[in-house]
Amino acid sequence: MKKDSPWLNEIPKAKVIFDEVLKELQKDNFETKIKNGQISLSQASQLLENKCHEQYRKYEKEVKNRYIVIHDPVKLESSLSQSRMARAGETVEMILQYLLRLLNIPCERNVRYPKGRDGESLDIVVPNIEQLQHDPTKAVIISIKRNVRERWREVVGEAYILRGIHKIPDNIWFVTITCDISSYIVDSMSKLNIRVYVPDECFKEYECYGARPISKMFDDLVEFLKDKGIRYGNLEDFFEK
Repeated sequence: MKKDSPWLNEIPKAKVIFDEVLKELQKDNFETKIKNGQISLSQASQLLENKCHEQYRKYEKEVKNRYIVIHDPVKLESSLSQSRMARAGETVEMILQYLLRLLNIPCERNVRYPKGRDGESLDIVVPNIEQLQHDPTKAVIISIKRNVRERWREVVGEAYILRGIHKIPDNIWFVTITCDISSYIVDSMSKLNIRVYVPDECFKEYECYGARPISKMFDDLVEFLKDKGIRYGNLEDFFEK
């Protein structure tokens, strides 16, 4: 419970909102349309993100209307703004995890490497943290940022630590589901051997700097797993002993 910001307790958690949105989209056979190609993976990720944001805003508006007359409006807005940004980042991670699992690509979200409180916080690891620890050449680290222009250097710093200290190879991939990026960012990350995936709609603009389309990322992961001899069809039995 957030005693100093009780209004935040009245807004459903990001996972609850995500499940609500997914349930509503499923009424129109959302997953089937993804699997048969009617909706691209890039479109699916953006649709989910937009719908989750809309749903969150509805809850936020209700809470704001109740509390603005009894609490400092500046503090209220600041608190909601911070929560909104944190939730947006968490939602994007859940969206990519959902799409990976929909395609039977094994993954783990929010893990530490090395294990422990002081390890690096990794957004998504394919296939899992055990494989990363067992043989880093057979795992992919996916770093996700929604506000790229403000936070892309965090990814570079994380990659530097993982490579320089923990000897992780160059299988660190960066993903954004918004076009909030620039040619300088894509070019810099590509030259640092960080693979960059951007929405299909703005891929052509950054292709010459090394960017790849999000929809291609899923195929690339399947090829990576095949190349490394790791099974990926059964989520219960994919780790190569």
